[in-house]
Amino acid sequence: MSGTPILALTHKTILEKIVVDTRTGWVVHPQKVDLIKSLLKKIIKDKIFYNSINRDKKKINFYSSEEQVKHLVTIINRMIH
Repeated sequence: MSGTPILALTHKTILEKIVVDTRTGWVVHPQKVDLIKSLLKKIIKDKIFYNSINRDKKKINFYSSEEQVKHLVTIINRMIH
């Protein structure tokens, strides 16, 4: 929601899924030091690349706290009734 691109150092986690789904940044395996270094250089030096993130606002909203709480309330209500 901050509008700042994310550099997620993760591999096969829910965070990776969220970043990819929402198109909010880049994902790099945390043990791929050369790739991390290369991507950081590109992010810092190439403003066009940095600004090329095309966020999916609908999906970002889906992951918001407000929407997740609504989803949880729906599940709880189904369990009660």
